[in-house]
Amino acid sequence: ATGRHARTPSARTPWTMLCLVALVLYWSSLAVGTHLPPDDLPDTGTSDKVLHFGAFLGLGWLLATVLGQHGRARWRAVPILLAYAAVDEWTQPLVGRECELLDWVCDAAGAVVGTAAVMLAARLSSTAASSSPSSGE
Repeated sequence: ATGRHARTPSARTPWTMLCLVALVLYWSSLAVGTHLPPDDLPDTGTSDKVLHFGAFLGLGWLLATVLGQHGRARWRAVPILLAYAAVDEWTQPLVGRECELLDWVCDAAGAVVGTAAVMLAARLSSTAASSSPSSGE
């Protein structure tokens, strides 16, 4: 194949579909959860900054994984998630929550770490595969 779609895998594997479904469900649940009124939120006993970091670490991991499976550069997850995190913070005052720059910073840090983890795992996997002897030798 040539052109823009040359790198896109032709087969939809169960793993690819599972990752895509997980991304859609996870991202949707985050979008809903971050827009619940503050009185409706459970007290987790954990700093909300840790929750922001962890939520976006997972989102970065899933989005980078899905982008990589579809022949796209995994690093693109970072600017996508930075923009989403900003919109997410800016719209929270509509439901009585605060828009905080530090929340966005924690979102950004989680997105970068999650994306970087996927990129590192892909690099290590690629390196291991290229250095292992072929089965026919």
